[in-house]
Amino acid sequence: MSETTPTATVVSHVLEVLGAAGVRHALLAVPAGFPDEVPGDIDLVVPGESLPGVAAALRDGLADSGLKVVQVLRHEATAAYVVVGGVLGGAAVAVAFDFCSDYRKCGVHLIDAEELLSSASAGKEAPVVAGAAAFGYRLAKSALKGRLPADVARLRALAADAGPTETEAWCRRLFGDGAGARVAAWLADGGRAPSDEGELRRALLRACRKRRGVRGLADTAAEWRRRALRFLRPTGAVVALLGVDGSGKSTLARRLADGALARAFRGVEYRHLRPGLLGARRSGREAASAPHDQRPYGALAAFAKMLYLLADYRLGGALKDHPARVRSMLVLYDRHAADLALDPRRYRTRGPWAGRLLSALVRRPDVTLLADVEPHVALARKSEVAEDELRRSCAVYRAWAAEGNAVRIDANGEVPEAAAADAVMRAMSEREWMYQW
Repeated sequence: MSETTPTATVVSHVLEVLGAAGVRHALLAVPAGFPDEVPGDIDLVVPGESLPGVAAALRDGLADSGLKVVQVLRHEATAAYVVVGGVLGGAAVAVAFDFCSDYRKCGVHLIDAEELLSSASAGKEAPVVAGAAAFGYRLAKSALKGRLPADVARLRALAADAGPTETEAWCRRLFGDGAGARVAAWLADGGRAPSDEGELRRALLRACRKRRGVRGLADTAAEWRRRALRFLRPTGAVVALLGVDGSGKSTLARRLADGALARAFRGVEYRHLRPGLLGARRSGREAASAPHDQRPYGALAAFAKMLYLLADYRLGGALKDHPARVRSMLVLYDRHAADLALDPRRYRTRGPWAGRLLSALVRRPDVTLLADVEPHVALARKSEVAEDELRRSCAVYRAWAAEGNAVRIDANGEVPEAAAADAVMRAMSEREWMYQW
């Protein structure tokens, strides 16, 4: 008997919670590798009245499993990308579920949720949308993504299940009579694919918008409300990694960007110390090889540097970090403003007071992680810093983290990706507004 994979465990828990909460649901398609390994997301349809409460039901139902709702990204007024994650078997895991009720795109209503749910047939793990509705859903999705030629084999198999009458009816319903007849003929006779997929996409949206009539005004209003909430409640996150030289911050950042945590975001952006809006960071060879051996700036130069950094943090936070968070990006900082107060010699700022003032005036990261190591471990990895300076720095960072300023991650051994990812997931799961529709 094969061992259950972490992904399958998450899927099992989620489907069990949906069943226990009485939420009707069906898979819109069975992904390759499901449920053991799912490279993409898992598409599910639920009733419109159930969708707003799905994330909260999962949060409550998964409380005793060690899993958490990490992300709730509303990409349509009737759809939410929900990521469930945690640490299983010592490794971080995250699985994405794309829940929808009515199927919409760009605020345009395409297919009713009830039409999809009523067609579902029993599956091994969950009911699966089948028959003509399955064909209609796949046809609309392929056209919207410009994948009609690539998906032709799958579409023709679904069309065979639906039958010629239902196939043509769905084509005409989705694309209008003219374009729909051409798509139906292409699927039936195996001829050349429609040449202009962009025009087919526009025809799809036009036909569905026309069929919706005045109800489309409410759809448009709901879409604009969703977009406004995405700006006011950005679903991305800014995560800062702090620690002494040799603590493994850069390696940990790469592991987080390539690991399970990244599945909760649409992409990853890197920063070093500051947003970098006011010019790229310059690093000299001398500073890199002996970061604490340089002479401090004079009072005027130190003051000017702090003003420059403050401007970069405030402007860069508004023009780079916030837009990235709105786009659901993970912004990873290798060092942040607090570092100037904790290690002022590195930045030649004549004491910690300037760094403390700067930290108080800039937006704190959503999560700050301290990669904590023993001085001898850091020294073995990097010998640029004297041992007595490492001991002092380690003590300062630990005291600062103990005051609740950062989550302390043991980085003495292997790269602590699981512990770091779990800390970020935990912080994200505590965003109460995620569960408000």
